[in-house]
Amino acid sequence: MGDSWEHELRIEKVLSAEPDTRYPRFIDGAMASPPEDVGGLPGFYEFLEAIEDPDHPEHDELTDWYGGPFDPAALNEAAIKKRLASIGTRKKPAST
Repeated sequence: MGDSWEHELRIEKVLSAEPDTRYPRFIDGAMASPPEDVGGLPGFYEFLEAIEDPDHPEHDELTDWYGGPFDPAALNEAAIKKRLASIGTRKKPAST
């Protein structure tokens, strides 16, 4: 089961924790997440091709399946932050 997505996380710098900041936290990102059950990387590319071309034979079907238009450039920062908050948060206490 699943589309077997692999994600690359890159640690660019390690900093001291900031007092009263919840971790983990979202810093930056690019592009929207692929829809669930899109068919892995090949399926995602096929989905993008079809959904971006109104003349594509599968455009209407995939737009209905997704539930409307899909903008690959639209990063849903609020959803990412909500998911990270559900992982569990730790706070570094403020110095006294």
